Amino acid sequence: MQREVLAVWRRVLGAQHPDTLTAASNLAISLSRQKHAEAEEMQREVLAVWKRVPGVDHPDTLTAAGNLGISLFRQGKHAEAEEMRREMLAILLPSLADLAPFLCAICIQVHLLSLNNIPAF
Repeated sequence: MQREVLAVWRRVLGAQHPDTLTAASNLAISLSRQKHAEAEEMQREVLAVWKRVPGVDHPDTLTAAGNLGISLFRQGKHAEAEEMRREMLAILLPSLADLAPFLCAICIQVHLLSLNNIPAF
């Protein structure tokens, strides 16, 4: 069924459309339980497109990289999986550092609200 959905998305939307890439990623995740090599190949293709289209620091690109890392780990390719995760961290950490002041402010606000027994959300 997922292969059929992917074929329709590719035909209707094109191979680089986000919905097509999501369908390919979902199929690859399903395949990764039994057909490791096919899943890995599909995940590499999805990741390559995400890197080109929205860029390496886009959340969908990072998700695709994470999915590939999991697939590699399941196949026993631990060194390659670790390298993939290190690349993801190198991309994520600078953007998290930019958010640090905001995250701290939110934590302080939530804490202050809890001291006054005011629900935070």
